[in-house]
Formats: sequence, C-alpha cells, structure tokens
Amino acid sequence: MISLFRNSPQRGSVCHRCRFIRYFLLVALGIGIFALVGENKAHYLLELTPARAVTGIFAIGIIGFFVKLVIWRLEIADQNKAHQDKTSPSKAPSSGNAP
Repeated sequence: MISLFRNSPQRGSVCHRCRFIRYFLLVALGIGIFALVGENKAHYLLELTPARAVTGIFAIGIIGFFVKLVIWRLEIADQNKAHQDKTSPSKAPSSGNAP
C-alpha cells in the first residue's frame, strides 16, 4: 500500500520531479536565449556531439559511483569500529581493594 506521505511533499517543500522539470525548463530556456543572442559566437558548440555528451555523462556516472562506493566503505568501517568499541570490555586499571 502506498502511503500518502510519499505522494505529497511536506509543507513548504517542492517535490523532486517538479524541481527537476523546473531545472530542465530553465536550462532549455537559457540555451534558447544563448542561441538567439550568440549566433556567431556559438561555433565552439559544434564540437559537442551526442557521442561526446554520452561519454561525458558515462564518465561522470562512473566517477560518482566510485566516490559513493568509497564513502560507503568508510562509513561501514566507522560503524564496525564503533560497534567493536562498544562491545569490547573496558580495560580500566583494577584497584587492589577488590575482594
């Protein structure tokens, strides 16, 4: 069952889909304005081919994956160390007065 909490954003926030749609429209509008204003200055955009765009997106995805993997491994190591510290007996010096 899908809860209503997942379907409606909290008060004062915007849902993620709406935010991404707004960003896309803003970038598309910016590119359109740039195309109108800088007709002769956009010759360097000819170097941007679909294959290069795909390669760039793929490279960014791989780099992001490895960064997240390293962060995840460090968090797991920290959690294991914290768990071991909690479960290990304390090595407090014993006083000679114990019966």
